[in-house]
Amino acid sequence: MTITAGLDSLEISHTLHPGCIKGVADENQGELSDEDDDLCPVDCVREFKTDEEFLKILDKAKETNSLVVVDFYRTSCGSCKYIEQGFSKLCKGSGDEEAAVIFLKHNVLDEYDEQSEVAERLRIRAVPLFHFYKNGVLLEAFPTRDKERIVEAILKYTSSTQDA
Repeated sequence: MTITAGLDSLEISHTLHPGCIKGVADENQGELSDEDDDLCPVDCVREFKTDEEFLKILDKAKETNSLVVVDFYRTSCGSCKYIEQGFSKLCKGSGDEEAAVIFLKHNVLDEYDEQSEVAERLRIRAVPLFHFYKNGVLLEAFPTRDKERIVEAILKYTSSTQDA
């Protein structure tokens, strides 16, 4: 996997597939505007709502030794909206067969504008917040709207020498 990052652009190339690598289609397809042609034709960032669903995804990721990257957001957060497109583009072009990456997102507020069970259990207080999991273990967490910082963490945890 090769990554080239410039000030105005970020390019990730991989050797396995030209499309989505390890994302799972979401029922929220079709929400992208026409100007999002660079994004996957399938929404490869999967949104989960419950703690049970999240734990099942983490368990399944253990079987394939996948890195799980979670974007915790709030719909009313401007910085969250800013990084969302960049996160979707990262999903399109990262991971390979030996180092799969699963991209997830979670709204920290439920339908009643109360803190979600996941956000409460993980004590999430700031968004956008990114978590990186491997083998069910939280490896790193940081708030950011910097796509390059997310890429650096993905590379760190998907390198072939990583045995986390």
